Amino acid sequence: MERPIKSKKLVRKIRYFNFLLIFNKTKVLIQRRNVKDIWQGLYQLPLLEGNQFSKKGSLINEIRNQWNKNVRVEPIFTHKQTLTHQIIHSIVWSVDKSKLIIEDGIWVEKSDLKNYGFPKTIALFFEKYSLL
Repeated sequence: MERPIKSKKLVRKIRYFNFLLIFNKTKVLIQRRNVKDIWQGLYQLPLLEGNQFSKKGSLINEIRNQWNKNVRVEPIFTHKQTLTHQIIHSIVWSVDKSKLIIEDGIWVEKSDLKNYGFPKTIALFFEKYSLL
């Protein structure tokens, strides 16, 4: 007779995504996700991932250090997504400088965003703000 085997407790990785909403009157800056994970090949807003949510001041400093630009940022959307193997806490920050250049960024007309595939969090954000 076989006895039940106690299954290993699933340890979920906790991730913190700071997405940057960089836009002008008609376009939004997005980038293709090349990291090998379940979202590979999808598009997203420029991302700064950390061990926790960035505080406003530290995010401004990180942008200044990475792209040599002074910006103002405001948090405008948060979302928590629970997957089988990870929990993702996301925050979208509105960035006041549409001149911020992201190397692998693509400027897309707001009306064309519906033609791109996005992870659930970004799709929910776009839907909330009527961009999809």
